[in-house]
Amino acid sequence: MGELISRIFGWFTSSAPQLPRDGLGESSVAEIEINNNHNIKEKLMGDTLNGLNLEGLGNLVEGLKANPHMAKSIWYAGSEWKGGFACDVSSRQFNWKIDEPTDLGGSDIAANPVEMYLGSLCACLTIGYALNATMMGIEISKLKVEAEGDIDIPGFVGLADAPGFEDQAKTPGYQKVRVHVKLKSSATPEQLQQIHQNVLATSPVGLSVSNPVGLDVQIETRRMA
Repeated sequence: MGELISRIFGWFTSSAPQLPRDGLGESSVAEIEINNNHNIKEKLMGDTLNGLNLEGLGNLVEGLKANPHMAKSIWYAGSEWKGGFACDVSSRQFNWKIDEPTDLGGSDIAANPVEMYLGSLCACLTIGYALNATMMGIEISKLKVEAEGDIDIPGFVGLADAPGFEDQAKTPGYQKVRVHVKLKSSATPEQLQQIHQNVLATSPVGLSVSNPVGLDVQIETRRMA
């Protein structure tokens, strides 16, 4: 078991990209609660830790090492308008709804896109902490990630240059995102720091938030009969 964990973690840490100087910027805050007992307890079911299959992780790592061309992937999601601001969103075999709050003109039947954005960030970071802790043989008993962000609404409705909104951001996207992580585990402070650094350096959504991402939009139109 220890050899398997060491093999996975050794490859992962040696292959992780250099952490950007600011990580997620000033938006990233970690509050860590450390278990009084720092000894790693092997409460494992077979080769499972934190609900993750260690042999499966090892096979994934070895598979990527042997087939580097398989490392690149394309992910898909789509949305269909359902009237008002309501949308049906799908990805693979999963479906969910998105709307806007009533004070923004929606029906409030579901979370809105910017809330989903924060939720995706939280989930990606949560997965990162679980993955890195497991790779280091560290048991997690509690893990919660929360995020909040600042958005100026006037730009979304075309009022960015209107009188009275001079101090508002001209673009309606997030200006800053603050992340709060609560983690209770068997890790030492040094291990927690290593986990935190690895997560910030390798989180796909986290890095998409903190770095510019290209956006290519193509529109297909048809006139109503």
